[in-house]
Amino acid sequence: MRKLARANPEILFLIIYQREPHAGQMAFKDVLQPETYEERRALAKLAKKELGLDRPILVDSMDDLSRALFGDLPSPAIVIGPDGVIRAKLPWAEPERVEPLLKKTWPGDARKARSADEARKKFADNPRRLAAALVEAALEKGDAALWREIVALSEKTGPDVQRAWTRERLAAAEK
Repeated sequence: MRKLARANPEILFLIIYQREPHAGQMAFKDVLQPETYEERRALAKLAKKELGLDRPILVDSMDDLSRALFGDLPSPAIVIGPDGVIRAKLPWAEPERVEPLLKKTWPGDARKARSADEARKKFADNPRRLAAALVEAALEKGDAALWREIVALSEKTGPDVQRAWTRERLAAAEK
């Protein structure tokens, strides 16, 4: 997946850190199931560091809302189109299966990174999609002003976990 992400820098690849599917088992014998959101965040940070992950990690809420939305699988790949619509769900994040879906879902000019101004025009009537498009721009630029705008949008439309995540990104950008 790293190679695929590097080959497609205009597409945002995210990891959603959910409950530990094998906590206390096999190679994860010493890993306990987090009981609090802070414990889950700490494990996500540890995984990012130890695995050398170079893309953003979103940490799912303790109610595992993303599992409810995307399916109860330990390592799925979800392909979301430039319009914010889920285009494909795969049970495993296998690059050879994901790549053709990316080419089909993100053809031609849709693969170009959108500017914040373009996103504001295109998604003015869809605050959730606008927030998602602005996240793409903010992750690329690290702009605190964009993060403030995203936080404001998330406060109106986003779930708790999204609001917390955007506030964290804003705090980091303001440092």
